Amino acid sequence: PVVAATSTTIAAFMPMFAIGGTMGAFISVIPVVVSASLMGSMLEAFGVLPSHAKEFLRAAPQRKKKGRIDWSALNRRYTDLLRKCLDYRYPVAMLSIGVLAIAITFAATRVPFLLFGHVDVGQFFVNVEAPSTYSIDDASRLADRLEAAILETLDEDELQTLLTNVGVMFVDFHRVKMGSRYIQLIVDLKKSKPKGFIERWISPVVSLQFRWEGSRERDSKSVVNAVRERLQQVPGIQRMSILRPQGGPAGADVEVGLLGDSVEQLGTQAEKMRTFIARLPGVSDARQDMDPGKLEFRYELNDRGRRLGLTQNDLADAVRTGFLGLKLTYVSWRDKRIPVRLIYDDQLRHDAGALDRLPITLDDGRTVYLGDVAEIREARGFNSINRRNLDRLATITAEVDSRSSPPMR
Repeated sequence: PVVAATSTTIAAFMPMFAIGGTMGAFISVIPVVVSASLMGSMLEAFGVLPSHAKEFLRAAPQRKKKGRIDWSALNRRYTDLLRKCLDYRYPVAMLSIGVLAIAITFAATRVPFLLFGHVDVGQFFVNVEAPSTYSIDDASRLADRLEAAILETLDEDELQTLLTNVGVMFVDFHRVKMGSRYIQLIVDLKKSKPKGFIERWISPVVSLQFRWEGSRERDSKSVVNAVRERLQQVPGIQRMSILRPQGGPAGADVEVGLLGDSVEQLGTQAEKMRTFIARLPGVSDARQDMDPGKLEFRYELNDRGRRLGLTQNDLADAVRTGFLGLKLTYVSWRDKRIPVRLIYDDQLRHDAGALDRLPITLDDGRTVYLGDVAEIREARGFNSINRRNLDRLATITAEVDSRSSPPMR
């Protein structure tokens, strides 16, 4: 029994080696420590303990003592019950299987399951996206209004620090978005008051502090809901989400990926999926990463340009040279080498209508304008396009309140 119990326990921890990524690197030490401890314990039980037992344990003469509990009577009753179960083994087996099936069905349909929940760490991130036309100054003024709204919502015994980033937004530890429209507010809360017997009496003794810490009455979930409700009243917000650090593997509660070839169709289907998920009970902060970006000019070679022998690359070279400049040479100034660029003046480059009048020189020396050899139209591009296995990917994520609707449901 000792060998079987030790082996099954070690086998239960072996699958943790298969977890990859950052989480796998952190928890890979757990099965190593557990396996080494159990193997050492089994070695002690079979190799060292018998020699110690021979020296210290002595057989004492048996004395019959009558205790309060008659164990022999209980043993006889248990033996009789076991004999009856063996006599009617088939009905007992069917009854056991039926009870097990009912328990499994009830657990699968009625008992909510949540593997890793949110830990009340007292910190959350408010990610705000302003309209794509906002400059950095407009986003700064919006950030001031957001800060004022948060300060009005939180009490003095709740808020510890408030940090605001304008122009950058950290989605997680691996992804970051930069642009004049992005705002992120990092809110750190004070410690909450101890709740329950463990936090009130056991934790202070174990930590050797012998005093209670924390003054916050509301938990992090209640604070986040209050902040979300207040910030939704601030004008100028195009999209907002609130993220909290998690105790388990990082990531959103719900994450759906869509693959496709057409960027426009992916954007349309991603928005439909986001709208559907947002309507589900208990879901908040539903978002998708196929949002249209700023206005851009798209030019495509027309039939006249093809007859003149132009290609799309010729048009791109002309636009790139006019608006980004052509590096001609370098000049030395003190200890630096400064490039000299041939570029259009600022008045022409900042005029939206000047793109039609962009001159293009043909091979025979003639000059035509971009508006004559290309179709120019205004459209909105995408801020970023993600891929998975070379296919375009749209990701829809959302947070779920586990108290009203578990994510697995």
